[in-house]
Amino acid sequence: MSTFIVLLVASVHILYLPALAAAETMRDDDRIACVRAVLLLLAAPVCEGWAGHYRFVASTHTGAASCHRYTATRATCASLTDHLVIRKASHDELHDVAALQLEVFSPPPATPQLLPVFASLFEANQRTARREMQKRLTADLQKRVERGSTFFVAVTLGTDMDAHFVGGQYEEPNELLVVGAVDLSTQEMELPTHSLCDGMYLSHMAVSPGFRQRGLGRRLLLAAEAEACQNEAEGIYLHVEPNNEPAIRLYESTGFTSKPNSAVYATFTRALDLVSRNPVVMYKPL
Repeated sequence: MSTFIVLLVASVHILYLPALAAAETMRDDDRIACVRAVLLLLAAPVCEGWAGHYRFVASTHTGAASCHRYTATRATCASLTDHLVIRKASHDELHDVAALQLEVFSPPPATPQLLPVFASLFEANQRTARREMQKRLTADLQKRVERGSTFFVAVTLGTDMDAHFVGGQYEEPNELLVVGAVDLSTQEMELPTHSLCDGMYLSHMAVSPGFRQRGLGRRLLLAAEAEACQNEAEGIYLHVEPNNEPAIRLYESTGFTSKPNSAVYATFTRALDLVSRNPVVMYKPL
């Protein structure tokens, strides 16, 4: 215990006092951030023990300690699927759609093997960075809606769930969770840099990993197709990466066919700035 006190006093002199002196010349926000960083360094060993406890508690409720809010475990999904609804996303749900897209298309990196204090700093920085990413993506989705996009979401109501921790967040039962989403729009078809104009464009099909293999993608596709028919579209275009075999099988099973790599479709892909991904263009007439 005495050794810990000596180390703590030494840490205060080494870390806190110089930071406090430097903080005199900082703005309020920077000063607060500096003090927080020092406190985090001092408290990290204790916090690491607390964090380990809560991660264990979370794992006993969710079945996976690293579960994201939109990455429900299979045990949880069994009770949620019965309450799943496909509908158009509300304005307030675009924030959740952004979180789902980030989880599916840009998952967070694994925490590297570091000392606990540095691992805590890494995780804190990642949370801050991803909150900013989600904020920017939400703004982008709102702009897409303003330009004519329609987002369909798969929403589930966890009525059979107890209050629990998921992804470090405390969730009450009956909370709506967005576990699937897709974007249907005309703006890609209206670009002046290609010659296609006879349909609508489908993109960003995202399904939470725990809800895959349950027909959710097919239901989202059918909802988008019904909307396209209502808008009297002649068909639906989409791009899919050639190595995404499950998605290709899904699209083919619902009537989509691959288009040839002709100049017309190559120009379409280039207009959407997707050439580097070498995607396949698929189309379904309606």
